[in-house]
Amino acid sequence: MKIKRIKINLKIITSNKEKIEKKYKYYDSIKEGVFLTRDLVSEPPNVLTPKVYVREIKKLSKFGLKIKTYNEKKMKKLGLNALLGVGQGSINKSYLVTIEWNGKKKLKQNPLAFVGKGVCFDTGGISLKPAKFMEEMKYDMAGSAVVVG
Repeated sequence: MKIKRIKINLKIITSNKEKIEKKYKYYDSIKEGVFLTRDLVSEPPNVLTPKVYVREIKKLSKFGLKIKTYNEKKMKKLGLNALLGVGQGSINKSYLVTIEWNGKKKLKQNPLAFVGKGVCFDTGGISLKPAKFMEEMKYDMAGSAVVVG
């Protein structure tokens, strides 16, 4: 997936440099996540195949996230037959990806989980869907893209 990046150099002169830099880093992270989500959702399913999607998700490991990928063999071993059934009609292989981040070790909080369906193109129930809405099935992966972003 090719994403065109434009670099903008910005120089801010202020007496509150540290405060602004800290806030900018936070807001820049949010912006990057939103842009990543937008880019993933915008890619057509013949470009963002499951294999390409897994490759994009794996790039997040540079931020300290633990990325685990389950191929069809591992998914079958786990008994994820319903999920495997969704991909049976495709020439693309199915994958399941988990992303883990344990946060700051000092905080004692209950775990928080985000779950998003990442089916890149779902034609399931094709006889129930009118043809004019079929192209929208590409957005079936938007829940996952939001979690990834």
